[in-house]
Amino acid sequence: MSAYVISVLAIMAINVMLAVSLNMISGFCGQFSLGHAAFYGAGAYGAAFFAAAGTPLPVALLAGVFDPPPEAVTMPYGYLAIVVIGVAVVAATVVVAFQHAHARVDPAALKAE
Repeated sequence: MSAYVISVLAIMAINVMLAVSLNMISGFCGQFSLGHAAFYGAGAYGAAFFAAAGTPLPVALLAGVFDPPPEAVTMPYGYLAIVVIGVAVVAATVVVAFQHAHARVDPAALKAE
């Protein structure tokens, strides 16, 4: 297989995992998850960090699974909703701050006054 086909299959597998996990949370469990993408991203970042450090792939994937704090899983429903909303807000703030910190300025867009 070519590198393009492998990358497309990898992206498809990632999206299938995200869709199945969101279906499990929202559909079968009946919970409304606002921070699902933030937890998913934190787990993916943790797994990628350990994989880049040379950890074997199964160990890196397990590290990604246990990346979110275990206290968030054992909280009662009301507190879990507050934690999930907080995680979503913090993740969105970090992404926006990262984009602004690394923004590129187009010299052609600058106007002389």
